[in-house]
Amino acid sequence: MKGKVIDKNLTEAYIALENGDTMDISITRLPKDVKLGDTVDIPINNPTITNDRFVDFF
Repeated sequence: MKGKVIDKNLTEAYIALENGDTMDISITRLPKDVKLGDTVDIPINNPTITNDRFVDFF
């Protein structure tokens, strides 16, 4: 699923997904040079992202 990087720090990034969900994902799972506002492709059914979590801001 595609999403947009809405915030990041040294260890994690918050991704706003196409379906309206927001996901907190390890920065190591993203391209090295990813910046705020970049669109990234997140393989949701990939079992290696089970430690990442969806975030409900509202």
